[in-house]
Amino acid sequence: MRRRIPSLGILLAASAAMLALACAETSPTATVAGARAAGDKGALPGANSQGAWASGTAPATASGPRLLTCPAHPADSVTATIGASGGTIVVGNDQLIIPAGALNRNTVITATIPADTLASIHFEPHGLQFKKPAGLVLGTSGCATNGQAPDNVVYLDDSGNILETIPAQYSNFWHTVAAPIQHFSVYAIAF
Repeated sequence: MRRRIPSLGILLAASAAMLALACAETSPTATVAGARAAGDKGALPGANSQGAWASGTAPATASGPRLLTCPAHPADSVTATIGASGGTIVVGNDQLIIPAGALNRNTVITATIPADTLASIHFEPHGLQFKKPAGLVLGTSGCATNGQAPDNVVYLDDSGNILETIPAQYSNFWHTVAAPIQHFSVYAIAF
């Protein structure tokens, strides 16, 4: 008997739906704050002009989560307009799944992966908040997991410090980490 494997899109949509149900908490109406300076499009806060972390290594805390590092990869950026009916943004091996009703109006969203070895992604407009959680799916293929399941997504400040840890679901089969997010900023994968 031949086993049928569901498509990646169906699995990711189901994951996002489960994440949204698990995080039934809602936020107030989205606010849009600040825009990047024109010439700084590919760099993350705390990064050098090539988009890599100034220290050359993943930031870490003494007692907190350890950030996942991956082989060096080129910068990539995608911009899309997402409205009240929701949508999906794909950049590199990462996806942001915004459910219907998460936004009140059409919003121009940019997702940027820096040229770095840190498994991270930056979203704009900075400070955008969702009325319903969005599903963030980050790829871990080729990353240094050392046999450990990266089970957190972390929210980073402009200096690369961890401000919040979000429990995530790791798929060894798909080599992804999925977590609900409520707002835009810089996110990375952690153990």
